[in-house]
Order: sequence, then structure tokens, then C-alpha cells
Amino acid sequence: MKFPRGPRSGGITQVRSPDSDLLGSLPENPFPFCESLYGRRITDFEAAFGLTTQRDDRFAEPVGQAPQPVVEEILRDHLGTRPDYLMLSKRWKTMRLTNKLACCLAAAIRVVAVAGCSVSSSTPSGLPPETRNITIDIVPTADAAGLYIAYDDGYFKQQGINLTIAAINGGEYGMGDLQTGKAQLVEGNYVSFILAQIAGTFAAPNPENPAETLPAKPINMRLIADSSQMQPGNQALYVMPNSPYKTVQDLVRHHVDVGVNTLHNVVSVMLGSLLTASGYKANALSEVPEQLPMLPELLAQHKIPAVWLPEPLGTEAEQQYGAVPLADFDQGSLLNFPITAVVGSASWVRSHPNTVAAFLRAYQEGQQVADADRAAVEQALVIHADVTRMVAATMTIDTYPLVMDVPVMQRVPDAMYEFGVITKPYDITSMIQPESGEIR
Repeated sequence: MKFPRGPRSGGITQVRSPDSDLLGSLPENPFPFCESLYGRRITDFEAAFGLTTQRDDRFAEPVGQAPQPVVEEILRDHLGTRPDYLMLSKRWKTMRLTNKLACCLAAAIRVVAVAGCSVSSSTPSGLPPETRNITIDIVPTADAAGLYIAYDDGYFKQQGINLTIAAINGGEYGMGDLQTGKAQLVEGNYVSFILAQIAGTFAAPNPENPAETLPAKPINMRLIADSSQMQPGNQALYVMPNSPYKTVQDLVRHHVDVGVNTLHNVVSVMLGSLLTASGYKANALSEVPEQLPMLPELLAQHKIPAVWLPEPLGTEAEQQYGAVPLADFDQGSLLNFPITAVVGSASWVRSHPNTVAAFLRAYQEGQQVADADRAAVEQALVIHADVTRMVAATMTIDTYPLVMDVPVMQRVPDAMYEFGVITKPYDITSMIQPESGEIR
């Protein structure tokens, strides 16, 4: 289901009524989404989805702040009493619908900022950045959609930042660039960053020969943004359709190797959760490291019997080679699991507070668009992740947080410990650079 991307006014994305065949069976104008905070009509909300604009004690007072969970609770209460709208859950993801309704609810009650549906400024605010030129290393997957959108829509330039995006095959390469100063920021998976931070030193892979590592150097990083959280279909275990392995039990019984991009990393956490939920040890399957972009082709050539693939590689493997998902990792203890974050070296982050603040203002605007506008995500991935429009239109996408929620982020080291990736518990707060709006 795609929501067409419309013009923006005052930081709000205009959303037009989608799917005329679906709307034909519903009451007239069932989707009175916000048009503009400054336009002639803010919203036409009375009685929409059983909601009214009468006072509710759970609402924030004017000019207050309504946390998104409160907004979602109100919406769920009303939607649950309207069976004529339950059919929507078959066509749309509930979270996507909730986010868009929350925008309207926020406008209707005159809330200035709602978590998950905030209005951000497209003009510079705060002190000028200490440096205008930033290079950020990114693994080109759907996890980075918010950053791509912020780049394409000029949000970084509006904040005085000249951003250069460099594609990498994994967060390990980016951490090597942090050590040398080639990059100031890296967007990659939490597990890589936490492992290096715990060790205190890091030996980056040799870009010319990934089987080799460069000499180990000290490393100290700070998390400045939570980038993406897993949704169904984002990360899965794939086999070919004629594979003799149809279940997790088949893989374990035959001691199948699983293709990954990095050993002892985020896939180890995912496999550990999947295997323990099936009654096996977390390390019951062996991993084989390969270049991330090569995994679909190696699977199709039967050089690897099973591979982990994130989006958009999963959908590419399905469409190009006929690969089929054997197991989805978005389940059990890893449901809605945090996947990627943005980090910088501790010394750089501390010495460039204004630059980091300007980066985050732009980045959060991109995250807001990505989490509410499917079409914008598709366009960004076509441009930056080298995917076809068909793949972009059919792949699954993440959710894109607007703030750092520390309890949610703590799930990552907790899972790493539970599934044997680290040997003792780790408190992620020691890695987090405090920021405005952070949830503790």
C-alpha cells in the first residue's frame, strides 16, 4: 500500500485519499488527513473513525505535548468499536495508519509537537555548525531511507551542512573510516558498534581484501540517532525454491551453513533468537562471511544453501532468482527490534556539538517523512540503493524513529548477551550522546 507523496506545508506531509476501490465501500470522506497547519482548513475531523473534537482528559492542553502512546491509545479505543474499519488492517500496516491519524489528531487539539508526528523546522536554528562538511558512511539498505530523504530534499543544506554519502558493505568498514577520519559519522547496525565499543579497539577489514584486517586501533564512539527498527519481512533467512531445507529444523539437522556479511554480529543475534525459539542452542548453525551484495547470487548458484538477507536484497533475490524466505526474523524476542543507528567518534561528537545538532535537525525531518510516506522511501532507495522501481514498490520497509528511546535501544545489548554474542551485560547509556527529546 503506497501513500502518494504530496506537497508539504509547515512540516506536514499532505496525504491524499488512497485506493479508490477500497474507498468506494466506505463512508464519504473517511480520510480527512491534514492539509496544512497554515491553510484554510486544518482538518475536518468531527466523527472521523468515531472520533470527535470534544474534550478528552487524555489530551494535552493547548501548546502542550501529547506523547504518541497516548494518541495511539485514543485511536485504538475508537477504532476498536468500528468494525466497518477493521478491514483496513488487511491492507495497511496499523502503525502507518496510526502515524497519519496521529498527525490529524495533533492538529485537531492544537498540539505543537507530538512524538512520532512532530513538526520540524526546515530553517536553520541554534548556533552555526563548527564545520559544514560531513562525510557519512552508509550501508545502502532500507534502514537508511530517512537519511537519504533528508539529503535529497535538501534538509541538510538548509541546516548549513554539506553532506557527502559514502556507500559501504558493513558498519565495520565505516568504523575503520572513523578511526582514520575519512568519515565523521557512520550509519550501521547496533551490534557492530557495541562490540567494538566493548573491546575498546577495532581492527577494520581491508577494503581491498575483506578476508584481511588492518592493524587494530583504539576506538570510542557515541550514538547520536536511532535509525530503524525491524518490521515483518525486513530481515529474513532465504533458500532457493528447490532447496531440500524447508524449516529451521531441516537446517539444523543437516548442519547447514548460513551466508552472512560479517561473523559474530547482528545475524548471530537473529539466528540465536530463531534457533532458541525452536528449541536449539543459539550457535546451532554455522555462519559463512561473504560480501553483502553477492549473497543473493551465491544463493542462486547454490554455493551457499541459505543466506540472511535484509531489504532490499531479500526482495531482489525473490524477483531475480526466485528465492523464498524460510524464516522471518521479526518475531519473538526480536519483534520490532532496533537495527541501525548513527554513530560518530566520541571526540568528534563532543567537539562539534552545533554540527551534530544541525545534522540531527535535518535527519529527523527525513525520518519523519520516511515513517509516513512510503512513496518517498521508494524513490530514495531507487536513487541511492540501486534498486529497481519494481523492487522498491514491493519490498517491506522499516519504521524510522524520531528520537532515541533508551529502553528500546537497550534491547540490543540485552539480546547480544542472551544469545551469546557478548559474555556479560552491557549498559548502552554509556554510548549514547544525550540529546533533546531523548526518552530515558
